[in-house]
Amino acid sequence: MKITLSEDKEKILAKVSKLFRNPYSVFSKFVYAELPLPTIKDDKSNDMILNRSTSWRARSSPDRAYRKRGYEMYYGSLTNFKGTLAQNLAHFIEGKVMERR
Repeated sequence: MKITLSEDKEKILAKVSKLFRNPYSVFSKFVYAELPLPTIKDDKSNDMILNRSTSWRARSSPDRAYRKRGYEMYYGSLTNFKGTLAQNLAHFIEGKVMERR
């Protein structure tokens, strides 16, 4: 079912739609560019910066101890910002709810 709004409502929606995407862009900027990243010893004892990409590699390793360290260190770094991330998620959800109305 396709819903078409009146022209004035379409203009308002176009103006505020950027706000709906803002929480995701804030999250992306934070986790990809500004999150302080820990360094971990990989399964070959090499130092590795644990970012979003390398944390997946660590968490899919056959080495259980390495998987555990990777999980705990990456998500531990996010836990330090849980209030900020929770508030950002709340705004993201509010935007999705508003978008559906």
